[in-house]
Amino acid sequence: MGFLAGFTLIEMLVVFSLLFTFSTVGIASYVQFTNDQSLNAAVGEFSTTLNISRMRAVSQVIPAAATSCAGQTLRGYQINLTPGDRDYEIDILCGGNVVMLNKQKLLDNICFNSASNTPLIFNIADGTTKPAIITINGIDKSKVISIDNAGNVSVSELSTSPGCSGTPLPTSTPIPTNTPVINPTDTPVPTLTKTPTPTNTPIPVPTNTPVPTPTNTPAPTNTPVPTSIPTPTPTGGIVSGQVYRLMNQCSNKSLDVQGVSTANGASESVMRCK
Repeated sequence: MGFLAGFTLIEMLVVFSLLFTFSTVGIASYVQFTNDQSLNAAVGEFSTTLNISRMRAVSQVIPAAATSCAGQTLRGYQINLTPGDRDYEIDILCGGNVVMLNKQKLLDNICFNSASNTPLIFNIADGTTKPAIITINGIDKSKVISIDNAGNVSVSELSTSPGCSGTPLPTSTPIPTNTPVINPTDTPVPTLTKTPTPTNTPIPVPTNTPVPTPTNTPAPTNTPVPTSIPTPTPTGGIVSGQVYRLMNQCSNKSLDVQGVSTANGASESVMRCK
């Protein structure tokens, strides 16, 4: 069975480290980009409001919504704002009246930091005004809007920002410190008693029991075989079964053969044991 190709632990750790680094840098860059875009949008919207107010003053246009200015002389337009706040309003000056045309608000976490010669008034016919400098704070940057005598608007950027005093910036939630856990009663840990190590009892070594040496049993002496008694040769040609029987009976004795005369004058051999 073959092995499937895979990644080692070192390779995976390197990849995850690079992903973490890139994601951290990417998130930080995205947050910075979002903050810059929010500040640019707020400054751009306010600058547009300034330009529209100046153009209306030059053209001496009275909006239809300003019904209270009907039949009255138009004196100009003004922008009214409060440092530290997000709100600003557009007013129309007609006769001796100040009529609010519109009220707007900057984006979240963006506010007016300072303003000189406010409210800012654009005069009719030429759109001139008093020079003014308005600073708008973002989260980490600020924008400075400058208005000259002719009513021209220019924007510059500051690298730092004190934040908005009127709108508190979101602060990071403090990480709670680890509270040490206190046991209600510290139960003492019982000390372990040392058990004495049993000594090794020597095992008695059995002594070698002497093996009794077997005594040599004397071999029985050979009983001398009795020598055979020479078989006497019968005389007179007497050989019969009786002779052999007598010889066996007289195994330890000598056999005596004697001649005996019978009554008829014949001779017989008589054998006896001596």
